[in-house]
Amino acid sequence: MIKLDHVVYFTSKTPKEVVAEQKSEGKHAVIGGSHLQWGSYNALMYLKNTYIEWIAVENQEIAEKTKHPLIEQLLLDEEGWGTICLAVDDLEALHKSITSNGIRSSGILKSERKTVDGKIRKWSMLNIEQQISDTLPLPLLIEWDDKDDKRYKILRADGSIIPSSEQFEVKECVFSVEYPVETADKWANLFSLERSGNRLILPNATLSFIQKTDEMDKERLSEVMIGQA
Repeated sequence: MIKLDHVVYFTSKTPKEVVAEQKSEGKHAVIGGSHLQWGSYNALMYLKNTYIEWIAVENQEIAEKTKHPLIEQLLLDEEGWGTICLAVDDLEALHKSITSNGIRSSGILKSERKTVDGKIRKWSMLNIEQQISDTLPLPLLIEWDDKDDKRYKILRADGSIIPSSEQFEVKECVFSVEYPVETADKWANLFSLERSGNRLILPNATLSFIQKTDEMDKERLSEVMIGQA
C-alpha cells in the first residue's frame, strides 16, 4: 500500500519561528529536529492522516554538498510548497519494481533525525534519480522503522500530537503542471496508483494535477487542502 506520508513546505524561517507563528494562529506545531547529514532542520504539524513539514537550511555548507533531491530543491525554490512524501509498506519491493522498468534510483537509504531532546527517529528512503529543475519533482518515498500505531503513540505521549491535531486532515494536494492528465498517468503507472482523469486516489488523500496558468511558473505543488477529519 502507498499513502500520503507528509507534505513539505520550504522556508527560510527557523523551526522556533515557525512554531511561534503557527501558535499565534491557534495551531499546534512542534520543533522536529536536525537532519545532520543534510544540513537542514524542521518544524512539524501533525494531523489525523499525515503531517506538514517546514524545512529550512541549518548548515549551508553541508546543504550545498548533499546530493539529496529534497535539499537540492530547497536550495533552488527557497520558499513555498515543495513536494510530498509517500509512505510505502515494502520499500524494497517498490525499489525492485521501479528498477526493473529501467528507472534509476538512489537505492534504499537509511536516514534519521535528531530531535531536540536527543532522540533519534529512523526511516528508510528511496529517491528516484531526477534533475531538480522547473519541472515537477517526483515524490519522495519512505518506510518508517516503526509502524504508524507505535509512532503515533510516541508522538501523543511526547506532546507532538494533541487532541485538536487529529481533528483535521489533508484532503487533497494540488499540483500545477503543464500537462495534468499525462502527469497523473505517469505517477499512476510508476507507483501503481488508482487514477481518475487528472486525479490520483490514495487511501488517505487525493492528488490532483491542474493546468498551470503562468508560463514563468515552475511545475510544483501549489495548494494543500486541509479540512475536518
